[in-house]
Amino acid sequence: MDFLKNISASLSKAAEATTKKASELTDTAKLKIKQNRITSDINETYNKIGALIYKQYKESGDESAAIAELCLAIDKSNEELDAVNAEIEAIKEAAEAAKAAAAAEKAAAKAQTEEAPAEETVEEPKEEAPVRFCSGCGAELSAGAMFCSKCGQKQE
Repeated sequence: MDFLKNISASLSKAAEATTKKASELTDTAKLKIKQNRITSDINETYNKIGALIYKQYKESGDESAAIAELCLAIDKSNEELDAVNAEIEAIKEAAEAAKAAAAAEKAAAKAQTEEAPAEETVEEPKEEAPVRFCSGCGAELSAGAMFCSKCGQKQE
């Protein structure tokens, strides 16, 4: 019965770990998508700045206020991107900490269950069962077999 409880506990732990890892991957993927969107917005703003500067060059007009506004938009996007990067790093660090804690827990459990060897015991050689062969097809039979695994004939 303890064996079944141990298997059940192991399966529960494995399912919990899998669920947690899937959640971490989902959260990271969402943040990566957000990171890509912000980077795309920054690049789009860079393009707008370039177009404005080129327009200013061509028309010799003063577009400095529009350029300053776009530069502020880039600064804001860079701050948001830094925050997203920090969240991704926090998820990675939490996953590493959980992994280290699980490894430490596993090592502690292993150390606790290991027993010091008592006395050295010398194993006596076991008597080997005589090799048997099927009376129908001649195939070698496993020890205690009542039927041949090859032809199915009942053995005596």
